[in-house]
Amino acid sequence: MDFLTSLEVSGSGLYAQRKRMDIIASNLANIETTRTKGGGPYRRKMVLMSTKPSESFDRVLNAQVEGVKIDGVVEDKSPSRWSTIQATLMRMRMETSINRIST
Repeated sequence: MDFLTSLEVSGSGLYAQRKRMDIIASNLANIETTRTKGGGPYRRKMVLMSTKPSESFDRVLNAQVEGVKIDGVVEDKSPSRWSTIQATLMRMRMETSINRIST
């Protein structure tokens, strides 16, 4: 691997990690967002990364590392923690209201 190829690989990795940090910053900035334009809570985003495909058959034969590419950004499909917190708060308020009525 020559000097410029190693810089290209390193540069692609740094670029991919910078994009990942941008997505993490967006997730942190929206951690308390309860309603988006779509009407639901904010869903964290994740970056999908993979290796860059080889540009020539010679590189495939030599099996050299090509770098990192970003395949896309996807939303987390797991249940929202915010809805669980809201349900817990609602239940606590109802219990408090029932206790006030019964006393």
